[in-house]
Amino acid sequence: TATYVLLRWAFSLFPWTRVWGESLGDWSIRIVSQIAYSIISALPGLLVVLIIFVMTFVILKILKVVLNQVAAGRLYIPGLHPETVGATRKLIAVIVWLFALSAAYPFLPGANSLAFKGISVFFGLMLTLGSAGVMNHAMSGLVLIYSRALRKGDVIRIAENEGRVTEVGMLATKIVTRENYVITLPNAVVVSGKITNLSVEHPDGSVNLTFNVTIGYDAPWRQVHSMLELAARRAKCVDQSVSPRVRQLALMDWYTSYELQVRLLPLAPNSQGDGMLAGARTEIHGLIQDVFNEFNVQIMSPNFVLQPDEPVMVPKEKWFTAPAQPPSEG
Repeated sequence: TATYVLLRWAFSLFPWTRVWGESLGDWSIRIVSQIAYSIISALPGLLVVLIIFVMTFVILKILKVVLNQVAAGRLYIPGLHPETVGATRKLIAVIVWLFALSAAYPFLPGANSLAFKGISVFFGLMLTLGSAGVMNHAMSGLVLIYSRALRKGDVIRIAENEGRVTEVGMLATKIVTRENYVITLPNAVVVSGKITNLSVEHPDGSVNLTFNVTIGYDAPWRQVHSMLELAARRAKCVDQSVSPRVRQLALMDWYTSYELQVRLLPLAPNSQGDGMLAGARTEIHGLIQDVFNEFNVQIMSPNFVLQPDEPVMVPKEKWFTAPAQPPSEG
């Protein structure tokens, strides 16, 4: 400004530059007038933009209050569950803001200028080139969240990865394994694979675990059942209010395959389910070995080498070998 005033004064001192000084003043007045006119002309549009943004904030605030009530269980909306409230809130916020920006865009100063059009084309090109993979993971994330296949805190198994879910995001799912590793799985990979949820059926966070052993036909199956149940009753990590189950999965060529199913004690809120699973497996595997050793039964899967002289069978008087109990008469 000082330079401009100095130039105008200097030009007006001499007759042959006085015209330059006057034209410089007229040009400045014209520029200032155009700027002032542009600002005044843009005020109604800016006011409309302000109103749109205020309405958007109010709508999102109301939706937040309603969704918080749903998350707390004080309000029921058909099709909306408390565990899906977080994703629903983000999804609605994105939709509302996109609608608000679309409505406010024509009222922005210079919205019809070539510069704005060029920026729109640039961002549109970026979204077109980069949105395919992102949208694939985002849609997979919505499928995971709204299908409630898994949620934070669940103990799951995906392919060879087993652990506790710490985050179910829009693009990826994170689990913590028994080695205390954090594994990040893209949601598209999670959706396309098999998800085994070990704890979703139990609201308290307890987990069902199974253990497999193969025992030769020379061991009475009733005794094997009783020994596996005894090992489960000795385990400190097992919920003793739920009876263990023993199943015979298959009669193989040379041995029988048994399965022991137990219910573990509920997890603490901040405990690592993956570490608990590893500890439970270690404890119960050790107890199974101890019980079988205690009753002189070998844990082995015999293979056929030579036809024995005597048939490998369990005589009737040994059907209820300890710790098996014969059924009460009457």
